[in-house]
Amino acid sequence: MKVLKFMVMVLFFVLGINFVSADTFVKGEFIAGEYISKVKNNKTHYLTIQYIKDSEGRAVFCLEPFVNFESGKDYQEYLWDDEDYYGLSDDIKRKIELITYYGYGYKNRTSHKWYAITQYLIWINVDMEADIYFTDKVNGKKITKYENEINQIMNDVNNHDIAPLFSTGIAINLGDEVRIDNFFEEFNIYENDFLWENSNNTLVIRDLKDDMVLEFYRISNYHDKDVVLFVSDEYQDLIRPGNVNEPKFEVPIKVKKGKIGLDIINNRDVYTVEASFDNTCYEIVGVIDKICTNEEMKYDTGDLKYGEYIIRQVSNGIGYRKDTKEYKVTIDDSNTHPVLTLHNYLIRNDINLTKYACKDEVCLLEEGAVFEIYDKDNNLVNSLKTDINGNANVTLGYGEYHISQIKGIENYSVVDDFSEKIVDEVSDHSKELFNYYIKTDLVKNEIVPEEEPPNTRSDINKTIFITKNIFALFFIPVCIFLKRCFK
Repeated sequence: MKVLKFMVMVLFFVLGINFVSADTFVKGEFIAGEYISKVKNNKTHYLTIQYIKDSEGRAVFCLEPFVNFESGKDYQEYLWDDEDYYGLSDDIKRKIELITYYGYGYKNRTSHKWYAITQYLIWINVDMEADIYFTDKVNGKKITKYENEINQIMNDVNNHDIAPLFSTGIAINLGDEVRIDNFFEEFNIYENDFLWENSNNTLVIRDLKDDMVLEFYRISNYHDKDVVLFVSDEYQDLIRPGNVNEPKFEVPIKVKKGKIGLDIINNRDVYTVEASFDNTCYEIVGVIDKICTNEEMKYDTGDLKYGEYIIRQVSNGIGYRKDTKEYKVTIDDSNTHPVLTLHNYLIRNDINLTKYACKDEVCLLEEGAVFEIYDKDNNLVNSLKTDINGNANVTLGYGEYHISQIKGIENYSVVDDFSEKIVDEVSDHSKELFNYYIKTDLVKNEIVPEEEPPNTRSDINKTIFITKNIFALFFIPVCIFLKRCFK
């Protein structure tokens, strides 16, 4: 096997595989009470665990279970990552280098037992077909030992390449901070184009405007060199602990944001020349003071954080109702772009006319009377004609209107022009209008009232009454006298 391994090493050298200068190693003290055995192919091997150190006094570990080691021999150095050592799988190689990293010498793991445990863990992974175990003495019976310590090392090993829980994703509201506590105790970040700081080992990211992926790695710089493999064609191969390759982790950060759309509508479906849509303004409370327009408009805000917003009108156009309602809009995962339709209603009202024609003190509802309506600029707005019930009506928008009668029943008067001013929607603009019968004097060819003047009729009656009374006073006594005379 050693010859084959030597030929493989030579091949790597010829192919230019990375390796470094040779080193020599020495045996250190035996570790009292640390005994280990190996059983394979019905053969039992046993030993007392002994320190092995490089020329600078750093601890190294045996890779080949129970293969002889001699001090002072030269070894060829190879970078562990570049070596296809004995056909070990990548997973096993990774586990071994992590065992050497987290084992003896890591943080407070500096006592003798940790060296023995690290050596034991390396061997059971290099030769998994063998039964390797601790014993109570040299070539003694198998014992269970250091379960808690083994679990501590293997927990670190097994978790090293596993992404932390927060890497499944972080969601923040626009404007909020990303905070990952105790981050820098284990991890560091790759260079990224965002604002971040280390605050007491807490990663703080500020002012994120868009979704991003945070790239980071586990800190593995406990040693000052990389993991190195030392190969000999005659003796025990060795591995020296060092910094391991850092796995790259990613955590997607979602910035929860959205927009609010405002669809501002001008409900101007009746006539007006005096109303104006200018100065139609809204606010999004606490976000935008004024959104103004002088015409219908579709408006989108900039990015806003998730949450509930209040929209209200702060000013309205001349001749429009003031909208006093407060509208609530929510941005969330189910609706990141809600659109609110805001109706602006023109002030409008009805003008109702009821027309009568009067003759002989009798007034009847008049059909067919025609009226024209003009705006303040004397533009003809509408023409109304009364129905069989004498009614005519029109709905008009904000402003003042002038009304003239242009047609009625022949020989009847027409009403005087009048005005109506619409400034609200509650005032009553109902009018009762009366026309009166007139006749034409054919003799004098001039119009005179049908009825005689009340004063003239009274004088005639008075004359007749006086005449009758005078006659009665004179005639009756005469008759009486004559009747006596001719008796």
